[in-house]
Amino acid sequence: MKHNLFIVFVLCALFSIQSLGQNNSNKVQNQQTGNANDEVLQRKTQFDFWIDEDPYLTKGNPEPTMILVNNLGYLTFDIHKDSNLTITILAEGKTISEVKNLMSEKLKEKFYGIATVHLKPLRGTEMQNAFVYFRTGRTQSVFPLSSGRAKKLSEAILELNLGEYANLKKVELKRMNPKTQRKKIYIINVKHIIDTGDTKNEDMTLQDGDIVTVKQKVFQF
Repeated sequence: MKHNLFIVFVLCALFSIQSLGQNNSNKVQNQQTGNANDEVLQRKTQFDFWIDEDPYLTKGNPEPTMILVNNLGYLTFDIHKDSNLTITILAEGKTISEVKNLMSEKLKEKFYGIATVHLKPLRGTEMQNAFVYFRTGRTQSVFPLSSGRAKKLSEAILELNLGEYANLKKVELKRMNPKTQRKKIYIINVKHIIDTGDTKNEDMTLQDGDIVTVKQKVFQF
């Protein structure tokens, strides 16, 4: 009886050692292959993003949108290609696979039955300086802020030269409060500021991580 128990104990020990070795081997393999899903996200890293089920995308042509982790570690993304509705999640400290799953769950809560999310890191594009994220129609860009001089919203709008169809009467600026982690939205009449030259009252000084949305004018015939 004791002999049989000893054999069982030895077999269990050998199985445990084999399993541990297999797990370590898998970890090493993942490290060597640079599995993107195991990469932990950092601030100011940019990605190409799209959703397979996006109704505004042509099948087989993803047309990725550039998104990035802001200076507070949050990631903001559109619910579809032609939308002004966005979702914001905390991305810093999570892996790409974890963030993709979280994005998919948020999208399925209200907008999709199935949401297959793609995140492709844009290597070598990490933003080292302060920046503001501009969204104009389907165009998205990153506007860098100089550390030596404050930049007003109206100045940035003029420098970007958004064109005659940009609706500057209702420019939306989203700003995250670093203490409360809550977003505050400002609606600013930049056209009035530019026309009058009054940059002291309504104009805002841009801050690192601001998200500015400029919609296109709607024409009725």
